[in-house]
Amino acid sequence: MPSTIFPLQNKIIISVQAEPLETEALFLEQKAVFFCMPTIEIRKIEINDTLISVLKSIQIFDYLIFTSKNGVENFFSIISELKISIPPKMKFAVIGKKTEKALSNYNFKADIKNSGNTSDELIEQLKNEKDIKNKKLLYITGNLAKNSIKENLQGIAEIERIDVYSTQIPEKFDAEILNRIRTKNYDWLIFTSPSTFENLLKITKFDNKNQFNKIAVIGQTTEKAIQKNGFSVDAVAEEASGDGILNKIKNYELRIKNYDNNYPLNINN
Repeated sequence: MPSTIFPLQNKIIISVQAEPLETEALFLEQKAVFFCMPTIEIRKIEINDTLISVLKSIQIFDYLIFTSKNGVENFFSIISELKISIPPKMKFAVIGKKTEKALSNYNFKADIKNSGNTSDELIEQLKNEKDIKNKKLLYITGNLAKNSIKENLQGIAEIERIDVYSTQIPEKFDAEILNRIRTKNYDWLIFTSPSTFENLLKITKFDNKNQFNKIAVIGQTTEKAIQKNGFSVDAVAEEASGDGILNKIKNYELRIKNYDNNYPLNINN
């Protein structure tokens, strides 16, 4: 029986995502060396009069729309602080398994759910949902999110947006990991959003004349943001999960090293 091949053994992987716990465990199982240096920090938005006014009128809305786990968690933190309850008639629309799971943690079920990773995918689904026509929708997101959901659903439904969290650059970084990035002492960098990449550029002051080593990303939105800055992307995972990014990196290394297909996890081409 052939021995198991670990194409990532001793490969140095650096993730700059905010929460790498699932991803880290998967890479360690594959005998990789894994580091994490978050380049984004999620903070609950400062509660202001506008936010209070919208949330205290939450009963006028038919649907709450969430596109991320951060949106869900910070929204419920804020309404708990304001002692606001969700009306029993309220319905929910979400994108992604992580967002759906976060909502279920507060004992609510998604009425409309999209398994994709981008707002565009959710937009296309909502446009075809008869139940939202002429309804009142509240889009709950973060300060860096584009306004495409609101813009595309206007005319189909009445929609309002609120930001419940902000994405910022952390004040401190791990000096050893940052030095690894600056001296290119690693094999792969993992980016999960445009802001994780853009913030690393600000931190390292790199430009497209000083390329990073191999780059893996989640989603075409992140890929396009990186390419727009003049950098190349080596692996793109469409599935927003640890398995998704792991499999794409493994697939790349297997092709480069010309291994046969005897390895622990299935590879998604």
